[in-house]
Amino acid sequence: MGVLYLLSEGSSARKDGSRVIVEKDSKLVARLPFRTLEGIEIGQHAHITTPTIFAMLEQKIPVV
Repeated sequence: MGVLYLLSEGSSARKDGSRVIVEKDSKLVARLPFRTLEGIEIGQHAHITTPTIFAMLEQKIPVV
């Protein structure tokens, strides 16, 4: 379990089934199951999709 930090410009997170896909400049960085996350912190220049936010909130994963 851990916290996902999206702080870099060009980084993004999107939902794919029961996983979060993390990309930087459209290149795959990681595939993380929601169950392994304790939270996500998003920086000023990062992007997260609305379906990803809703999935995290449904599973009571804090989004900051």
